[in-house]
Amino acid sequence: MTKKKFKCEKCGDAFDTKRGLHVHKAKKHEDVDVSEYEIEEILDLLDESMEEALDIKKKKENLEKRVREVQSEEKKLEHEVEDLKEEREDLREKLDGFREEKEDLKMEVDSLKNERADLEARKNSLEGEVEALEEEMKEVEKSLTRKKDVLTRLRHQIYEFDKNLKQ
Repeated sequence: MTKKKFKCEKCGDAFDTKRGLHVHKAKKHEDVDVSEYEIEEILDLLDESMEEALDIKKKKENLEKRVREVQSEEKKLEHEVEDLKEEREDLREKLDGFREEKEDLKMEVDSLKNERADLEARKNSLEGEVEALEEEMKEVEKSLTRKKDVLTRLRHQIYEFDKNLKQ
């Protein structure tokens, strides 16, 4: 704590600077004689104080303006954050839908693979049956050819027999 050096003789208030004491005397004790120099000092001090006050006021106004701008920006950002939250929620829902669709498609693919395997097995079975039927058909054709041959010989024998009978 600094010790105040300048004391008012009228009321006992103490001040750090001589100027401060002169300003005090001029404001509080009108009956005190103040020299022209002291008045100039007081006026200079008042001018400086006014300039500082105006600077402070201007800084305050600028800061208030900046605070309003920041608050406005903050509100915009809050809206953007809300929009982004909504968009994120929409995207999560879409992602969940895609995941469900993926699972459905995976199940469908698995089902189609199983169906394909069943069809392959059925195809192989049918190919085996076709081969067996083709073999059987060859045997039947051979048998039919032999029977035709036998029939042709029998017809020929009947013809010969008829011919011999007629003679």
